[in-house]
Amino acid sequence: MTASESAQTTPGKPAAPITVAQTGISASLLLRLLLKLMYVRGLETISQFSSELKLHVAVCQELIDQGRERKLIETMGLKGESVHSEVRFSLTQMGRGWATEALEQSQYIGPAPVTLE
Repeated sequence: MTASESAQTTPGKPAAPITVAQTGISASLLLRLLLKLMYVRGLETISQFSSELKLHVAVCQELIDQGRERKLIETMGLKGESVHSEVRFSLTQMGRGWATEALEQSQYIGPAPVTLE
């Protein structure tokens, strides 16, 4: 199943966003929220991020990619030894600094906000 197929919903309900742009929320706000979740709750995998943020895994992957480009997040290897193992991620020293700074601005950690448009 593709990301767009899994994001489809029933008639009358909007489809779940599968890109950061489709969320209508700034990438920087979503990235700060992800960093805070990683810092406070010790989350490591895309499925954990998706579950906590209530965002599609493709959106979470996009945020991870942005965090890696900015040297805020690093890849730690696989979680488990099975074929279905997930890649683990952790905060870099700079990422921990960003997370603590974001927590000083707002202590909210939880599902990503939604737009009312």
